[in-house]
Amino acid sequence: MEYSEFIPNSGYRLIQDDTHFRLGTDSILLAAFASYKKNMRICDLGCGGGALMILAAGRAPTAKIDGLEILPSAVELAQRNITLNQLNDRLTVTPGDIGNVKGILPANGYDLVISNPPYFSSGPVSSSAEIASARSESSCTLKELCAAASLLLKSGGKVAIVYRCERLAELISELKSVNLEPKRLRFVSYNSKKPPKVFMIEAMLDAKPGLTVEAPLFISDDNGNTSDEVKKIYGMD
Repeated sequence: MEYSEFIPNSGYRLIQDDTHFRLGTDSILLAAFASYKKNMRICDLGCGGGALMILAAGRAPTAKIDGLEILPSAVELAQRNITLNQLNDRLTVTPGDIGNVKGILPANGYDLVISNPPYFSSGPVSSSAEIASARSESSCTLKELCAAASLLLKSGGKVAIVYRCERLAELISELKSVNLEPKRLRFVSYNSKKPPKVFMIEAMLDAKPGLTVEAPLFISDDNGNTSDEVKKIYGMD
């Protein structure tokens, strides 16, 4: 089943369907977490239907953004979303494998790489092969993601990723192995009484060590109401 909805705090719309991984809170928070500057070039690795690209386009209105996606049906959906929002002059989606990105996208060509990658080494059972692929590492390993980001970034460029807390040490190890130095880290919790399940991290290519751990982001207050910060991110304030 296909439907469209407004993307929070962007003015854009997103076509979604039941056969692809849907827009979730993680992508919305990551788009708000990433660092932007004028006239930058951004790459979304594993862009799916284009949601994170379009969120980034709303926050970086002068940026040129390329998306890379391995699933042909997702590439088609992303292109439809780009056209729907009249962003063809700034956003481009390219079919391709993150593990073989050399020659597909320009090496050392980006100021920022963003990604909401698969969290699990093996995906949960799903009636949709596309959703199963989006949630597992069958089409993109953590090592491949970090290597691709390192290849694509300019020296001093940044990569911003949202990921599961139980794999924090693994991600930091993979980042550092390709000369991406973690610089900012922020945990995301449902509220102050719950341990975090995901985190957002930003690393810089060719940087010196020095990591800032930011205050945690709470989705709700302890009474179950949406937090003020999340309201602001969603444009609800």
